[in-house]
Amino acid sequence: MDKSWVWLPRNSLEYEKEASEFVSAASSRLGGPAEIFCPCVDCRNVCHQSAEKVLEYLVIRGMDPKYKICKFWSKHGDTRPDKPSDINSSENEAYELLRTAFMPSEDYPAAHQENAEAFEGSESPAEADFRKKLEDGETPLYSKCSNYTKVAAIMGLYRIKVKSGMSESFFDQLLSLVHDMLPRDNVLPKSTDEMKKFLKQFGFGYDVSHACKNDCILYRNQYEDAVSCPRCSESRWEKDKHTGEEKKGIPAKALRYFPIKDRFRRMFRSKRLAEDLRWHSTNASEDGSMRHPVDSLTWVQTNNKWPEFAAEARNLQLGISTDDMNPFSIQSTNHSTWPVFLVNYNMAPTQCLKSENIMLTMLIPGPSAPGTTLMCIYSHW
Repeated sequence: MDKSWVWLPRNSLEYEKEASEFVSAASSRLGGPAEIFCPCVDCRNVCHQSAEKVLEYLVIRGMDPKYKICKFWSKHGDTRPDKPSDINSSENEAYELLRTAFMPSEDYPAAHQENAEAFEGSESPAEADFRKKLEDGETPLYSKCSNYTKVAAIMGLYRIKVKSGMSESFFDQLLSLVHDMLPRDNVLPKSTDEMKKFLKQFGFGYDVSHACKNDCILYRNQYEDAVSCPRCSESRWEKDKHTGEEKKGIPAKALRYFPIKDRFRRMFRSKRLAEDLRWHSTNASEDGSMRHPVDSLTWVQTNNKWPEFAAEARNLQLGISTDDMNPFSIQSTNHSTWPVFLVNYNMAPTQCLKSENIMLTMLIPGPSAPGTTLMCIYSHW
């Protein structure tokens, strides 16, 4: 895609002609939608406009300087000519985020060098140990395997298990069979438990905590040894439906928590992500239009209430969201689960609502909504 025209005077006929061709080509590449992202200095690829409006704004206002110098105009169908298409890339996205932060990349060696220099001498023993685990994950599946590393094979197989709803018993049999098919020096785990332990060290695991049936407390910290809730007196243990007898050791309710602190820390190990997380501090609307929560009255009130927090652009502004779902798609049962998500509003509108930037933090079982007890639950961590 020719980009030289953006530096021409906007009042010239050549600029208008090239801008018109750019808008037409972008619309065609995107499948001819009614509206496309407008890259002008005011809309900044946040607002959608008709092709006519986009052309008008490009001529009157000019293109956003940041987008103007981009090598690839991805919002308008411009793609890397050498970028391979990988339909299975989603299974490695989370791992690649960690790899980008801690290990060198063939595609971005300079970026990694900057990361390394920024954190040189500040790496803790835990981070050094984590880096060794990443290097172990990069081990080839077997000595002469060029297509799969240990982590790629594990995540690919585990994705099949999850998508197909395969039980752990059947999956163990599959792993054992595949392990025997491969050369003897292969590093594929032989059981689901081994695979889970491997994934958990990269933050893909979760912690299980017993919870009060009425969401009053978690049985952690000072309540770790309690057998009943100190607020509502409900038993910690499940009761038999027919006899009412307590089933010792089986909790009435169990909360699954996916730790978030390490995930936040590792986001700032990537130079690109660290820049994206400061987007909100320099991109507030100046014309009164609301394009992002940073333009809202609530955001301003929050900043006024906690000025020290607002003064640091790297502090994370998060939104919390939950709703019930039937995880087994069986309409005849009233069982439901409440997944709790965190949305990172530090990023641009086109980034903060992408699936990879929305964090699953908890799974709360039960038909009743957790309501305001969510904050009580978070306070335990």
